[in-house]
Amino acid sequence: MQPSWGSLASTENASDHGFRQDVRGDSMTCAGNPTFPEGSRILVMPEADLISGKYYVLKLKNGESNFKKYIEDAGLRYLRPLNSNYRTIQIDGDCKVIGRGIVTKMIGL
Repeated sequence: MQPSWGSLASTENASDHGFRQDVRGDSMTCAGNPTFPEGSRILVMPEADLISGKYYVLKLKNGESNFKKYIEDAGLRYLRPLNSNYRTIQIDGDCKVIGRGIVTKMIGL
């Protein structure tokens, strides 16, 4: 049986605590691949270690939640949007990893 998230099925297993997150805004939209346009649904696996180059939902110490590409470079940590109109965010303190995006579904095509 395929795991279900919302009305969408997936062959990926996000664990018993996996959840669906809808992308808001255009900071993760680009002309390349991958792209996560507004309204895309992300299957999030909460029990995920941070791996540079993967996509995560993180809550920053200011309470703001972000879905961005996680990057480690020269001992520093960043959240990088795919849309070049937005700035890369340096993680300068503690943040809470909500989970890693493991599958996306574009709705309405």
